[in-house]
Amino acid sequence: YFINGDHDKLFPLKGVLEAHETMREVWESQGAGEHFRSEIWDAPHFFSKGMLEESLKFLNQY
Repeated sequence: YFINGDHDKLFPLKGVLEAHETMREVWESQGAGEHFRSEIWDAPHFFSKGMLEESLKFLNQY
């Protein structure tokens, strides 16, 4: 599960989207595409309570 903010100055959105696509391809090539999840949030370089809650929901599936 990968979360990024769309105004993150450390990780520009264009590069993040390219990386997420590459990671998705890797997960799919290993038969695990359904386990890949990424989200872009309206946020800077930050980890909010909402992001934590979504991360835990994802992890609790496994």
